[in-house]
Amino acid sequence: MSTCASCKAEIAADDRYCPQCGKRVVAQAPDSANMTQGAMNLSDVRFKLGMVYFKKGEYARAVEAWEKVLEKNPDNVDLKRLVQDARSRVESSEA
Repeated sequence: MSTCASCKAEIAADDRYCPQCGKRVVAQAPDSANMTQGAMNLSDVRFKLGMVYFKKGEYARAVEAWEKVLEKNPDNVDLKRLVQDARSRVESSEA
């Protein structure tokens, strides 16, 4: 349960207005487990998409997704390592 910012009365999770003072309740920000893709940062979505491709063995598609993330975050060393690993897997599958 939360409390009203105005009068500090207890407010149930489904209350839209404070039962004590009648002020509109400000919605709580969703936690990351309930976050929709629309609310997520586009780079986070692309990174996770790359992980899905990588786990499925679609390394070229993973590289494509991650390179878009690297355009916005070029200093991400861990992601650069993942891209290099995926590229080497693409090259070894083509040989």
